Amino acid sequence: MSRPMKILGVVVLYMLCAMPTLGAGYVNPDFSGKRYKSVLVVVPVADFELRERLEKAIAKEIHGRTYISVFSPAKRYSEKEIKEKLENLGIDAVAIVNPGDVEDQTKIGGAIAQTHQLGYTNMTTVTPLGMKKKVISATVTLFDSKTGESAWVGNAKASGKGFHAKEGKVISRLADEVADQLKNSRLLAR
Repeated sequence: MSRPMKILGVVVLYMLCAMPTLGAGYVNPDFSGKRYKSVLVVVPVADFELRERLEKAIAKEIHGRTYISVFSPAKRYSEKEIKEKLENLGIDAVAIVNPGDVEDQTKIGGAIAQTHQLGYTNMTTVTPLGMKKKVISATVTLFDSKTGESAWVGNAKASGKGFHAKEGKVISRLADEVADQLKNSRLLAR
């Protein structure tokens, strides 16, 4: 094996080994080693109930100093007002969580065939067997509040089957996943 191929193999192996530590996200190298102590969690969706549930659940899971509902969705803020408010509260990072729609998925896993005799003819009915599940995903970006640059970006996905397919449980699982991704970024102070 040639030297360039060996080097390529080592680089690929290193990348594969590093992926689990980074989770499903990527740290901006300019912010590697930075630790944020205070995070504002924002879920910018029109559904205020979903927004509140996700923001509270993510803030709870992150631990430490987290904030939610600092800005009213009814007001437009200037860049100056936003920076002043973040600075006054001591918020050094903002996590923007953009959830997708909650999807209902059905997976067909076979069928039951039943044959009925009606007079001289046989009639067969086939009933598909399926499992319903709810799936929700989100794109998460952690911004440095001083520079406005993204320090980390990642994806989170959660699902629930059967009893766990209730929307509330899936949203709670998504909040856990988002919090885990942010913790695994190693950008949050412990």
